[in-house]
Amino acid sequence: MKKILAIFMILVMVLTIFGATSTNARRKAMMPAETFTVKVQNLSGDPLENSKVFIGGGHQNPLTVVIDTQITDINGECEFSVPAGVYTLYVLGPDENGSAVEGLGAALKSMYLPNIRFISVVAGEDNDQIFTLIKRPKYWSVEATMLALEK
Repeated sequence: MKKILAIFMILVMVLTIFGATSTNARRKAMMPAETFTVKVQNLSGDPLENSKVFIGGGHQNPLTVVIDTQITDINGECEFSVPAGVYTLYVLGPDENGSAVEGLGAALKSMYLPNIRFISVVAGEDNDQIFTLIKRPKYWSVEATMLALEK
């Protein structure tokens, strides 16, 4: 009798765990999307067309997965629609010709320093974001930046 009771309790625990997991997954899938605008501008406040904006993660993994990538329009704006949660926005400005950067080393091709921000998208709130990008110094490199930060 004790063995039957033990097996029954284990079965109930297993069903509870798997049931809760699938319920949480269904609940997340049913969450309504929140739409927000990202505006990218330079230090003068002028919009930066053809900036590349990445949104990553969501919920427990804000850095691990790129969910979507958008290119800003002539007004320096693009839109994302995601469920409420925590995300990472990563912005790369256009290259010297005003085109969106592409491929390996895209951050080094941009005429502006990259910008990254963790954001919380809250249901029913104004979640719009404004990024101000700084022009990259002519002889900028990752090593020079790290050296400057140490001093």
